[in-house]
Amino acid sequence: MAIKVCGRCGSKVTSMQALDINLKSKLSEAGINETLPNEVCMNCFATLKGQLTATKTANRERAKEENRAMLWKSRVPLVKKGRQCMATKIYSEAAVSFEKYIRVIEIVFDVKPGELKPELFKDNAQVSELTVVASVFWDLLRVYDTHDKY
Repeated sequence: MAIKVCGRCGSKVTSMQALDINLKSKLSEAGINETLPNEVCMNCFATLKGQLTATKTANRERAKEENRAMLWKSRVPLVKKGRQCMATKIYSEAAVSFEKYIRVIEIVFDVKPGELKPELFKDNAQVSELTVVASVFWDLLRVYDTHDKY
């Protein structure tokens, strides 16, 4: 067997792994912008694959957090619309707005539907949100309790 030198790390190895154009483009898209040879040792290949996976995971988590932040900001208009609908006796739209609000809170706190608990709001910045959640549940109860349709 011939000894080869890895073009990335300089290690002397007996076998190399080819880097195809698809893998190189994925690495470049992930922000790994080093100049890569056409072949690397197995250690470098595993490292590059690990970096690619870690970058994808980090990007996915960042997108998830951005989505949660966007949802958190969208909750106030939902409550306002629900309250406005309650005031004008458009109960079906009020219920829809309030249910959307509850779902947003469940997504933000990463709980399953129906598993909201007061303990989730123990952070000082979120204690006042507990009052809003309670009033939304109360308004939903009023809608469901006072109308045969619901």
